[in-house]
Amino acid sequence: MITDRERELLSVAFNRGFSSGYLLTDKVMQRAYPESRGLPLGKAISEGRTVKVPGMLEEGDGITFYREGEKVGGFEVRSPVHQDGLTAVSSPFRLEMGDYDVYKTKDRQFAVIEKEISAIQFPMSQVKRRFARFERPAVDRGTRRGDLSFYISSIPSLVAVMPYADRVYFDAGPHLEEAIERCRADGIEIVARLPRITTSMPRLPDIPLMISSPGQMLAYSERRLYGSYFLNMFNSINVPELYQSTLSVELSRDDIRDITAHYLGRLEVMVFGRVELMVARDPTLEEGTLIDERGARFPVFRDRCGYVHILNSSDLFLLDFLGEMDRMGIDSYGIDLRNRPPDVCSIVAKAFDRRDLRSKDRIKRRAGPITAGHYLRGVQ
Repeated sequence: MITDRERELLSVAFNRGFSSGYLLTDKVMQRAYPESRGLPLGKAISEGRTVKVPGMLEEGDGITFYREGEKVGGFEVRSPVHQDGLTAVSSPFRLEMGDYDVYKTKDRQFAVIEKEISAIQFPMSQVKRRFARFERPAVDRGTRRGDLSFYISSIPSLVAVMPYADRVYFDAGPHLEEAIERCRADGIEIVARLPRITTSMPRLPDIPLMISSPGQMLAYSERRLYGSYFLNMFNSINVPELYQSTLSVELSRDDIRDITAHYLGRLEVMVFGRVELMVARDPTLEEGTLIDERGARFPVFRDRCGYVHILNSSDLFLLDFLGEMDRMGIDSYGIDLRNRPPDVCSIVAKAFDRRDLRSKDRIKRRAGPITAGHYLRGVQ
């Protein structure tokens, strides 16, 4: 596919290691460092101003030194001396005596390659863009009090929210049949929530489904389908048409108001829960909590399919704005209580059912930080 020299140039330009990919292995990521380190050459030995480096380096190559994972410094090679498979180079600064991990971070040919690329004449053309306007008739959705729809992943949490639920989105899994029986006994609509990513389409009870991808929609097109926020509905010309769609969690109140002015289909808005930031197949990332440099804590969990999910550090919290969204004609409010203890589920469900703003501080103490960021400001 590529020559050894081409592979060397690629490794020097940007390299965090090579992998056979998910087709052949589940080990595709190294987690030792995030940045490119170039081509690893091995152990260099410093004798002060003179450093002996493995391999045959040439005039104009660049090398960088690390010790115990920390970058020490680097320089461009000048007047190299080759001997016994090593290259002796003079350092412009004094390195402490001893061993270093050394990487090749610049190749002598880079300047020539860059010059050749910049000399390529790409054809230029003038394109006259035509802008198409979609005239959508205004509609009147009226004012309504939206349903309360709870995302639930366990039977104890289901029991905690049932007194307040119009609808339950229950994770498709081993406890789904029991959840169906309990909800039917109480006259609560139950919807099986499919995983965000499915490598195969499971056989499910004959009930409505919440989907997260067009592929899932095609596989279960004969069912009543609810679209999750992963389908990212952000305008009124939305496809596919579903029984109900969840608006993108990145929309502001003005964006939502504009959509409801031109769309008559059933709409749900997420009003509580940790929004999912990322899904990955990284097998080395353990369940628990990631903490960033500011101290924000991001929950991490792994689903039954082996995918790892990273959630936001704060709960979306729009209890203050339910009346405003009622006047926009929102049909349903999504409350994500998956992986939460039953007592927290009960506190949140009761607060949203009664629209009790006095419960905000109690919810913060029990559930953690809250935010209404996108609803108020949109995506910055």
